[in-house]
Amino acid sequence: MATSHLPLWAGCVAAGVAFATAALAARRVAFFRDATRAAGAARFGHLDGLRGYLAFAVFLTHAASSAGWYATGVWTWPDSVVYTLCGRVPVALFFTITGFLFTRKVCAARGRIDWKRLYAARLRRLAPLYLLVTAAIFVVVGQKTGWTLREPPATLAVNAFKWLGLGVLGHGNLNGLRQTVLIDPAMWTLRYEWIFYAALPAVAWLATPRRAPLLAAATLVLVVVLRVDAVIVNFLSGALVALIHLRWPHAPRLRHPLAALAALGALAMTALPPARGYGVAQSLLLLPLFVCALYGNGLFGVLTARPARVLGLVSYSVYLTHGVLLYAGLQLLNAAMPVAGLGDLGYAGVTTLIGAATVGVSLVTFRFVEHPFMKDGGRARTAAAVAAR
Repeated sequence: MATSHLPLWAGCVAAGVAFATAALAARRVAFFRDATRAAGAARFGHLDGLRGYLAFAVFLTHAASSAGWYATGVWTWPDSVVYTLCGRVPVALFFTITGFLFTRKVCAARGRIDWKRLYAARLRRLAPLYLLVTAAIFVVVGQKTGWTLREPPATLAVNAFKWLGLGVLGHGNLNGLRQTVLIDPAMWTLRYEWIFYAALPAVAWLATPRRAPLLAAATLVLVVVLRVDAVIVNFLSGALVALIHLRWPHAPRLRHPLAALAALGALAMTALPPARGYGVAQSLLLLPLFVCALYGNGLFGVLTARPARVLGLVSYSVYLTHGVLLYAGLQLLNAAMPVAGLGDLGYAGVTTLIGAATVGVSLVTFRFVEHPFMKDGGRARTAAAVAAR
């Protein structure tokens, strides 16, 4: 019996259908039609469009890894370099964007930052959807374990509490279900986000032209000497770009087609073995793409496409919900017929359907779960402000 894989053509088809779903929402749903118009006036170039591609790329990586998991029983990176980079590049760039946005925010405030308000806003932004997705994970765990207690109640309570900790406390097994984290394998990154937010006062003190070398040195010491995960280098990249952007907010030459070609060439170089993993080499090669998007280079219209901007608005929902939908969908299918035996064409069809469902669910969760909590001083934030978050 043929083993299921996700060929590159299948990933392209799934992405095409997902983006078509987003385009339909932009045309037919007034909320998203207005939101994309407002987001077009966002301060920071085309970062929102970039986020749209990044979020769905992570879905493709996990779809490819899931095929291997059903075939071998081992969860690992896909055997495709392209799909592996579809997971690592988005995470690196998401952290770069976070490092940029919040370093720029605290530096622009010139010591007048309202830390209580900032952290409250982060809780409102991240917690509602996270808790909803965690509740869905609890339901999946219950279904998988037959709604019977398979570990001591105290152990279950402690492990459930960790899952409810917004990513800070980690994600262990629940009710004896092995590899519970595979229900949503993207959640691990939230812990690094919160660590960065906790370190933001120190970053604000170090992020000045004179102290920037100290910030860089501190980051490299953490990675090289203390062996902290090299993915944190990307926060540093974003922080340093924030200092540059404050000094030079406009760079018309970076909108030139040659700059776009250079950025895409550097992105392609992340496929080289020394740059495939998180770290300095990969971060440096991704900076041209990030900087071009930041300064308004649409990369030949790719970042300005309406579907990309819609997916950018709902990228947090896509990022958090896709794992649950992929896991639950494949588990239900596997109960009827072996996923490993679908073959490439069958698995491509299933991936396309789940990808489209992910976009549809994300549109709903953004509108009714995320957006209502995006308030500043009691008023809902505009889509443009959301785009620049």
